[in-house]
Amino acid sequence: MLDLETERETHAAFKSRHLQLLKVSSLCYRNMTKMGPSLIFITLLLLNCCIQANSITVNCIVTQDKDMTCMWNKDGLSFENYSLYYWYNSDGVKAAAPCAHYLQERGINIGCWFNSSAVRTFSTFNVRLNSSKQEHKQLFRNLQDLVKLEPPVKLHVENTSDLELLLSWEPSRGFRLLCFTYQVKYRSLASDSWTVKNVTSTQFSLPSYSRDKLYTFHVRSKLSDLCASAVLWSEWSVGVSWGRNDTIPITETSLPIIAIISVGFSIAFFCVLAMLIRTERIWVILVPQIPNPEKGLQDLYKMYDGDFQEWIGVSKDVVKSLNHNYTEPLCSVCEDTECPVVENKKPPPT
Repeated sequence: MLDLETERETHAAFKSRHLQLLKVSSLCYRNMTKMGPSLIFITLLLLNCCIQANSITVNCIVTQDKDMTCMWNKDGLSFENYSLYYWYNSDGVKAAAPCAHYLQERGINIGCWFNSSAVRTFSTFNVRLNSSKQEHKQLFRNLQDLVKLEPPVKLHVENTSDLELLLSWEPSRGFRLLCFTYQVKYRSLASDSWTVKNVTSTQFSLPSYSRDKLYTFHVRSKLSDLCASAVLWSEWSVGVSWGRNDTIPITETSLPIIAIISVGFSIAFFCVLAMLIRTERIWVILVPQIPNPEKGLQDLYKMYDGDFQEWIGVSKDVVKSLNHNYTEPLCSVCEDTECPVVENKKPPPT
């Protein structure tokens, strides 16, 4: 009987407490309704923040150099400062190690960077986030599934025939060629949409192209299903274009930039040319005039009254000494043996 009475008292007390809680809840609801929708909105916002804080997740990306970055609270939804610990299944939870390189924003830890020596791509990876209020655990079964490769390099395109364009490239380093799969996107200059094709080798053939169009190609890569279940593609590579039988490495914005640079150089060239033409002194320095010898000879002729011997520095005595002053007899030639003797006569002056 005593136990039964005790049970009844306990039941009555629980029922009374339950009724009190219902009254308090009803009173709170009435007060919130009287205070207007603003308080309800603030309450819902706080509840949403709490839910997001409790549902924090860790996102990790492994580069082809085998280093890894894990991020959490990237959008700043929580002001909790978490500490990260990690371990591999082969080592056990007792081997959990703290993060050595935290990534921070405004003094709050939002990520952790792991160097290549701490990353084992073909292993199960565990992380644990600790804060003053909660703890979060997360498991990554295969780190190779989180690898994000670098874009392919050395793109080259050529026309192997009148009916085909052949695009080739080199993959990023770090993995065997068998582990790569690719996507190629291309379009002509006249098109606004890209065509995307899946490729398993380092070459892509475009049949039935037009010689009158300019084509642009980009390539990206990820690990194939033979080596991982990766979902992360690399960024698109730098573009390469083909048109008018030439290969032109370009980016998406290179065509307008090249046009602007060409116009700018042309304007600058004509401005400099106009300045040179208008500035006579600079023009004379850059393009010296050829002297005219005719004017100088005329001045010399007038200065020495036409006597070029005086101009070259020869004295009159030397000129007279050069005149001959000798005589020789004249001899008459005839067939008759009795030819009269002709008196010596001086030759006429010359």
